[in-house]
Amino acid sequence: MQTAQVAGAPVRMNQSQLDLMLDAHERFATGRPGGRRLSLKFANLNGLDLSGRVLTDADLSGCSFEGAVMTTLRAPAFKCAAHLSTVVKTPVDSTI
Repeated sequence: MQTAQVAGAPVRMNQSQLDLMLDAHERFATGRPGGRRLSLKFANLNGLDLSGRVLTDADLSGCSFEGAVMTTLRAPAFKCAAHLSTVVKTPVDSTI
């Protein structure tokens, strides 16, 4: 597994490094040859583009995503169903 951590210090990724790792993870997630599960514990992903990438089963524990682009993330419906929420019109107490 790829790990982006050296002696507890976060490693800064650049976009091309991340893209190579995400390509390999997408092959892993879709069962294609040459895939590897992505494990980027505590990586500095600030300002990088993860939009539209398959992150199913990726380990991004402790990563920093400040300013990262993370739109249109895809995951199987059964993984998302547990996280769906219902909007409820509830008054907000602004005096707190």
